[in-house]
Amino acid sequence: MLIGGAPISAAFAEKVGADAFAKNATEAVEKAKALLAVKPIPWRHTETA
Repeated sequence: MLIGGAPISAAFAEKVGADAFAKNATEAVEKAKALLAVKPIPWRHTETA
């Protein structure tokens, strides 16, 4: 569980057993990727004849 935002504190997240706490949406995406071990997929350019 990932929780956060202005009305939530890191202490509350810990108290309820959250897996992670984020201060904002941008940080939430970073934390979610880290929790899921998501790595960016490199773009492949293919040439057409």
